[in-house]
Amino acid sequence: MKRVLFIMGVLLLGGGIPMSADAYSVGVKIFTLENGHKIIVWYPGERQAGQEPFSHFGRARRVRAYLDVLPDMSGAPYALIVRSHGLGMGALDAVQWSVTMAKNGFVVVAFDHRDASACHLDGTTELDWLDAGMKFVKYKNDFDKAVEEVYSDSLHYLDDPRYRPREVSAVLDGILAHQFFQGFIDPKRIGAAGHSFGGATVLALGHEDVINCTDPASYSPQVCRNNNADLSTSEFLPSQCCRPAYQGQEISFYDSRFKAFLAVGPGTFLFWPIQNNKPVMLISGDSFEVASENMQRPFQDFPRIYWLIVADTDHMTWVDWIYNHNPLSALVLKGYQAYWFKFCFYEKYSIAFFDAHLNNDFELLDTLKRKSCPMIKFKYKL
Repeated sequence: MKRVLFIMGVLLLGGGIPMSADAYSVGVKIFTLENGHKIIVWYPGERQAGQEPFSHFGRARRVRAYLDVLPDMSGAPYALIVRSHGLGMGALDAVQWSVTMAKNGFVVVAFDHRDASACHLDGTTELDWLDAGMKFVKYKNDFDKAVEEVYSDSLHYLDDPRYRPREVSAVLDGILAHQFFQGFIDPKRIGAAGHSFGGATVLALGHEDVINCTDPASYSPQVCRNNNADLSTSEFLPSQCCRPAYQGQEISFYDSRFKAFLAVGPGTFLFWPIQNNKPVMLISGDSFEVASENMQRPFQDFPRIYWLIVADTDHMTWVDWIYNHNPLSALVLKGYQAYWFKFCFYEKYSIAFFDAHLNNDFELLDTLKRKSCPMIKFKYKL
C-alpha cells in the first residue's frame, strides 16, 4: 500500500514541475559517417502521415519516433548531445531519454563503442539475455559481481580506456563534416551525456590538463600499492599512471568543443584524476557508486557541478530497455525503479541542465531549484 501511495505521489508531484513544451515530432536515422562510425540520430523531425513508430529489439519496443523523416528546420540550428553508453551496452540503451531530448529541441547522437555487446545498431547481440538476467537476480546484492559475470569478455577494455573519449571525439568529427547536420546543429552548442563507463568517458572529455606519466616516480610501487584497494574506504585514490599502457607517456582526453556534460552513474575512478571546469550534472543512485563519502571525493572540487543522488535506485538508472520490462522486477532486483517511475529526475533535470548550459535558458533549472522531484535525496550546488 505504501508503495502504491508513493507511486501516486511521484506522478502527482513530478507532474507539477513544467517541462519544456514538446514542440517537435521526433525523427530517427541510422547511418555510417565517412570516418566509419555508425550512428543513430534522434532529432526534431517532420512526421509524415501513415508512418509506423520506430521499433527495436525485434519490434518489442516502440517509441514515438519516425524513421528517416525530414528534419524540422523551424528551430534550427539545434544544440547537439553526443551520448556514450556503459561498458558492454550499446547505442540503444537510453532510447526513451533520447526521444524526450529530441522532443524538446535537441539533436542526440549515439553509437556503439568498440566494447558494445548487449545490442548493436545492426540488431545483433552477443549476450544470452536469459542467462544475463538470471545472473543479475543471483547477485542482486552485489552489482560488481553481476557485471563481472555478465560482461566478462568486456572487462579487459577497462585496462586502457583512452579509446573511449577518442571515439566520442572521432564521432563528433564525422558529425560536423556530414551533410545531414549542416545548418541543422550549432557547432558551438555541443554537450555530452553518458552512463556508467560512458559517464566517466564524458567527464574525461572536459579534463583540460595533460596527465604526465613520463616520470617513473609517477608509477612507482609506493604510488601504485593502493590501486587495487577497496575504493569505497581507501584513504588513497588510484593513479592513472599505474596503468602499464600509460607509463612513460603523456595522456590527454580533452575536447574543447564540448561545453557541458551529463554523467549518469559514472564509473568514478576510470579516468581519475580528472578536473572538469565546465558545467557538469551528475545523477546517481544511492545504493552504488557515490553511496560513500570516499566515492564522492573525485567530484567535490568540480567548480560547476549539479549533483543529484536518487533514493532507492541502483546503478542501471536510465538504461530503460533492461529494467523497464516488468514491475515485478522490483521484488528481486535491489534498487530497481522502472524508467517511467524515474522520468522526473532523468528527463526533467537533463532538459533543464542542457537548456541552461547549451541554450542559455535557465528558466526550467531555476524552477527545479525551488521545486524538486520526489526521490531526490541529495542536491549539491544546485
